[in-house]
Amino acid sequence: MLGFEPSLKPSKIFCKLLVIPLVVLTCGFGALVNFGLDENRLGPLDPALETIQADEASKFKKVAAVIQAFVAKQFLINSRKAATSSENHSLTSNAIDSRDLLPAKPDAHRKSHGCYPSTLEVRPDILSVINRAIDTLINERNSEAKLGKVKPGPMPEILHSESDLGVFQPGQIYNSIVRFSNANPKNRHDRTPDVRGIAVKLLRAVDKDRLTNLSSAELNSNTALDILANNFPTFFLTEQNPAENYAKLTSYFLRGTLDDNQSRFKERWFAGLSLFKNNFNAMEVNLGMILDGSVIRSALAENYFSMTAYRLGTHGSHRAVKYIWKPEPCQAEQQSELERFLKTNRPDWATERNYSDPRYILKLRQIPPYKKKYRKQFPSNYLRKNIEETLARDSFCYSLYLQFYRDQISTNIEDSSDLWAESVDDISWWKREVIPSSLNPLWKIYPMDRSAYLKKIEAKSPVRPVKVAQLRINQTVGPALGQNLCDSLSFNSWNGNIEHHKPLGVVNRMRREAYFASRKIRQFLNSFSLNSKDSP
Repeated sequence: MLGFEPSLKPSKIFCKLLVIPLVVLTCGFGALVNFGLDENRLGPLDPALETIQADEASKFKKVAAVIQAFVAKQFLINSRKAATSSENHSLTSNAIDSRDLLPAKPDAHRKSHGCYPSTLEVRPDILSVINRAIDTLINERNSEAKLGKVKPGPMPEILHSESDLGVFQPGQIYNSIVRFSNANPKNRHDRTPDVRGIAVKLLRAVDKDRLTNLSSAELNSNTALDILANNFPTFFLTEQNPAENYAKLTSYFLRGTLDDNQSRFKERWFAGLSLFKNNFNAMEVNLGMILDGSVIRSALAENYFSMTAYRLGTHGSHRAVKYIWKPEPCQAEQQSELERFLKTNRPDWATERNYSDPRYILKLRQIPPYKKKYRKQFPSNYLRKNIEETLARDSFCYSLYLQFYRDQISTNIEDSSDLWAESVDDISWWKREVIPSSLNPLWKIYPMDRSAYLKKIEAKSPVRPVKVAQLRINQTVGPALGQNLCDSLSFNSWNGNIEHHKPLGVVNRMRREAYFASRKIRQFLNSFSLNSKDSP
């Protein structure tokens, strides 16, 4: 992959920097987005499960344009830094690490905690397990209908054959790559409140022994499916004008995360403006702070949720799922070892999700990563260190769960902020910890009926997820895959087999435009060629 190396003469770098804005202006936004897109197109909507919004395509382009402008500006800022570093010809302890400056970085999930080889094994009885779960949901809805409690949405469908399972064929084993990350566009200290993510790339026809010998382009082209998830069950955008609101939010939020901004106050100021200066309701504002407010001890110890829904089966199937990753023992006899690990690495303070809320700033300063006496235990990259130390001792496993669509109240597909509850306890927790209390000033500032929202939550029926596969992250010593390769991989929920696993809902449709726009501008900036096949 081509990029600006620090060894280039500053004059050459600045000549190239002058070319970038001229070419961007000449090509125009449409050329950058639409030239050379991946094969997977949006395709027809699933009308029983999805609802198209007015003028959503043009609104998606506004989101994409904001993201492209940020990536280009970030690249220019860091190119100047790289040029200055080259001109000084010195590498001291205070020098800029050019690997973090260039090539062009994505607008989200920039900081990775490493990419690790893994295997995903689908359980052999997956078809019967899934059909039993769906049959239970059908029976529940039929029983409700007899009592006059009819809920909107099509009835879930059982799977008629193994072909409906897509990549999840019984007993199938995939070699895969797992990437852990912080969501913010800046490369910040791991203790900073943030969203924490996991991305799993299932590979077809790639031997485990060849993983480290293949280029990012070869790995990307052999993607069977990418599964992206974060450590909170929902996104924060409701189905009311999500693209328009997200474009406004992103334009403010990204201004505070540019690499030339060294002010923590300025970053927080723009983050606050992004939520409070736009047309968000009380739940969206509160969820935005909760989503962005985790400080964790270990990335391995988290549960991860896809947040949005995905179809299971071909077009027209009345079947949708959310993906959930949960740490579980690789073998049954290792249950006690996992419990000890989680007890140490998922302490009470790491389960809190309110550290971005300005009302809890004192609480943030009282947890171990911020205390001076624990500073050595929590260096800037402590999450990567924790993973590497854990994997040096043994492999680590997650179970993949599918949570199935039930009805459009219990499992809303278009509203990414709406909870798909796993149990009655989930509903109670949501009401207690997530919905602002009646005394919260958010309800006074934003027009939304709290009682109506509570009624909506109480009308939900829980849907218990079912385990369909096990992911084993292989034991290794140190970083398993090179950082350059890790950063060059494309993790995108629209990659791979979307015929059977199409992303559903307005947020996923918007993400498609945003992902492609970000990747194409980075291809362009990193190689000055829209045809580059090895750029992220």
